[in-house]
Amino acid sequence: MKKAVLLTVAVLLAGVICAGEDFPVAAKGKPAAEIVIGMDQSPSLRYAAEELALGIRIVSGAELPIVEKSSGKSGGKIVMGLCSSLPAGVGKYADKIKWDGFGIERKNGNLYIYAKRYRGLINAVNRLLFRNTDLVWARPAGDAAVSESNPDLTFKETDFAENPAFMIRGFGGTTDPEWNRWSSRNMNNDQYFENGHPKMRKVIAEMLKLDPVRVFGGGHNMTKIWMPVSKYAKTHPEYYTLQDGKRRNKGGSHICVTNQEMKKVFIENALQIVKKLPQGMVVSMSQDDWDIGCECAECRKPFKLPDGRVLTNKDRKFKTTQWFMFLNEVAEKIHKVRPDLMISVFAYVGSAVPPEVKLFKNLMISYCPVPANHKRPLLDDVSNGRWKRDTFEWAKQLPEPQMKWREYWHCFKAFPHPISENVARDLQILFRNRIAVAVYSETTHNWRPDNRKQLSKSGWNRLDCSGEFWDMDAQEQWVISHLLWNPEQDATKLRNEFFRRVYREAAPHIMKYHDLIRKAWNTDPAAVPSMQEDHYAATGYYILNKNLKDPCRAELVKAVAAAKHPVSKQLVRNMLATFDKWCSKAPSMKDRRVDVPKVKADAYPGFDFVAEPWNHAASFPAFSIMSLPAKRSKYQTEVKAFHDGKNLYLGIRCPDPQAATFRVYPKEDRDKWPKGEHIELFLCAKEGAYYQLAWNLSGTIYDALTSNTAWNGNWEVRIRRGEDSWTSVVRFPLESILLKDRGKDIVRGLIFRCRSNTASPSENSSWCGGTVHDTNTFGEMVLQP
Repeated sequence: MKKAVLLTVAVLLAGVICAGEDFPVAAKGKPAAEIVIGMDQSPSLRYAAEELALGIRIVSGAELPIVEKSSGKSGGKIVMGLCSSLPAGVGKYADKIKWDGFGIERKNGNLYIYAKRYRGLINAVNRLLFRNTDLVWARPAGDAAVSESNPDLTFKETDFAENPAFMIRGFGGTTDPEWNRWSSRNMNNDQYFENGHPKMRKVIAEMLKLDPVRVFGGGHNMTKIWMPVSKYAKTHPEYYTLQDGKRRNKGGSHICVTNQEMKKVFIENALQIVKKLPQGMVVSMSQDDWDIGCECAECRKPFKLPDGRVLTNKDRKFKTTQWFMFLNEVAEKIHKVRPDLMISVFAYVGSAVPPEVKLFKNLMISYCPVPANHKRPLLDDVSNGRWKRDTFEWAKQLPEPQMKWREYWHCFKAFPHPISENVARDLQILFRNRIAVAVYSETTHNWRPDNRKQLSKSGWNRLDCSGEFWDMDAQEQWVISHLLWNPEQDATKLRNEFFRRVYREAAPHIMKYHDLIRKAWNTDPAAVPSMQEDHYAATGYYILNKNLKDPCRAELVKAVAAAKHPVSKQLVRNMLATFDKWCSKAPSMKDRRVDVPKVKADAYPGFDFVAEPWNHAASFPAFSIMSLPAKRSKYQTEVKAFHDGKNLYLGIRCPDPQAATFRVYPKEDRDKWPKGEHIELFLCAKEGAYYQLAWNLSGTIYDALTSNTAWNGNWEVRIRRGEDSWTSVVRFPLESILLKDRGKDIVRGLIFRCRSNTASPSENSSWCGGTVHDTNTFGEMVLQP
C-alpha cells in the first residue's frame, strides 16, 4: 500500500478484444461450459464463482456447474483462481495487475479469470458480465436484477484486463448484506470496519467473503477505543479537552494532546492494540465528532516547528499542526512494532486544514470536504475554493499518494441529484494528479420496512432509512460507483446506460422525467449542500415552485404503461408512488416568503424596533425548531427587515428570561467560530454559492462564501445586550450578492438562532424551521421597489 502508484489511463483500460474468440456459455438454456475453481477452498473464490453462475442463470436460464476439477465433458472451461495458481503459458496480464484488478484471457479453448487477490476475481466476474450481457443490478434487493433473456448466451469480449483508479472505492456505513452485494457487483470494494463488537461476529463470515479492505476501529473513535472515557474520565479528566471552562469527557469529546501523561498512556494503549491485529489491516485512529480544539493553557501556547519557526494560536494552521505533530509521534512508535500497518486519520472540520509539518510515512489521511456546494465540482470552482486549495496543499504534506478522499455524496439525501458529472471532474483531478489513493463516501442505504427489525435482531447495523432513495436516485449511486472504477468514463453516457438497462421500454420516459429535474436543478443558482438536505423541501423548490409536477408525473405514468420487464415495471411504480408522496408533503414557498419594503435610512438604524425606520419594516413569522417547521420555538426570536436600495437591514431580537446570565466569550479574530449564544445568517448568491455570516454576544464574527473563509464581506453588525434579551442590527450590501436596486429582486436566505448558554438547555431555531446549509429550506425575501 505504501508503494502504491496510480495507474495511467492506458494501463487502467488494458483490454484487448480478440475477434473470432466467442466463448459459448449456454445453448437453449442449458450449460455450454463449466466453472473450474481448483482445490482452493477460499470462501471468496467460491463466492466469485457463484456470482458468475448466478449472472449466467439470470440471463440464459442455464445452471453452470462449479467444480474443483474439470469433468472432462465437452464444452468450455471457465477457470478461476489467483495468479499464483495459473498454469504455464497463461497470465499475459498478470504483471500488469494492481490492487484488485484482474485479467481475463482465452487459451487452448478455455477462458481464464485471474487476479492477485480474491476481490479481483469478484470484480472480474462483474466486468465480464457487464461487457457481455445487459444484466444490471438496479438496487440492493435480491430480486432487483434486470436483463434480456438470452438462452444461447455467448461471451464475445473474452480477452482484456482492467485495473481500478483507486485502491479503496465505494460507499459505506452499513453491514446490510444486500447493500454490500450490490456495491460489490458495481465494482466497489467497501471497507469492512472491525471494532470487536460481539454482535459483529454474526456478520463477519458474510462480509469477509467479499474480501474487503479490513479497517480496525471504525469512524470517530478517539475516546471510544484509544483513550476511552469509560476508563479514564473520572480519574483523569485532564486527559480530555477543556472547553467553556470544563473538561469534556463524554461523547463528542477529544483529547488534550499537550498533556504528556495522556500521550504516554495513549501510546501504551495503541501498542497493545495494534500488536494483536492481523496482517494487512488499516488502523483507523480518528478524532471524535466534531472538533479538536482544547482551550487549556498548554494547548494555546505557541510552539516551535521542526524547521525552527514558531506557530501561534492566531494561525489557521495552529490546531491542525499541533494535532498532526502528536499523531506523527504516535505513528512512529507504532511503525517500530508493526511496520506493515497503515494508520488512517480524519482530516475533518478543525483538522481539515493542512498542517505545517509533513506526515509520518505510515499515516493516511481521510480528507473530509464538508460543508461544500455539490452543484459544482469541489476541485474546479470558486464556490468550493477552500477545498481545492487545501486538497493540493495536503498532497504536498503526504509522503506518498496516501489521501483517502472521504465524501458525502447523497449523505442522508433522497431527492434526485444529477451530481455525477461534477463527481467525474473531481475524480479525474484526483486521479490524474496522483492525489488520492482511495475515495469513499457516506450514503443512504436500502433499509426496507419489512427487514429492519429482523436485521437489527441479527446484529446488522440499523439505519432509519427507507428505499425511497433508491426509487428516486439510484442512477447517480450506480454511475458514481462505475466512475470510481474508471473516472475517465462519460458520466452522462453511463447514466443513460443505466436507464436503458433498468427501464428498457420505459427508458425514454424515465429519461425525459429526469431531464426535466436535471434542467431545473442545473439552471437554478441555489447551492446544494453535501449534507442535511430535506427531500420534501427539495421537491417543493425544484418541482412544485417551477411548475414541473404535472409534466414530471405524466412521464412517469407513461413509463408505467410502457414497462414490460416485471422488475422494471415495479421499479417505475415505486418511483411514481414516491413522487406522489413527496409532492403531497412538499412545503409551499408561500409560507416562506416575506415582502421587504424599501425604506430610506439616513443613518445606521438603532435598536428600538418601534422607532424610525423599523416601524416601516417587514416582520418575519415566528421561528420554529430547526428542521421541524411545525414545532414552534420556546424562545421566540423577533426579526425585522427593510432595504434602502443599497443595503439589506435586519434587526434580530432574542428575548430570553436568562439573557443576563449568558456567558460572553472574549472577542476573537475574524473567522474564528463565534462561541456560545449566536446568530447565523445565510444568503444565496446569484452565482450559485451562498454566504454564511455568524456572530455572538461578544462581537466575534465569521463569514464565508460557502466554505471559503477567505471571503470577507463588507457587512456590519451592531449588538446590544439587555436584561431580558439581546439584539443585533445587521447591514449587508446588496452588491455583495450581485444585486442592485432594479425592482423586485429576491434574496433567498435563512436566519438561525443557536440558544446556547450554561444556565439552561440549548435550542436551535430558525425562520420557517429551515436547516443550516440546506438551501432548499431557505425562505425568500422579496425586495420591494
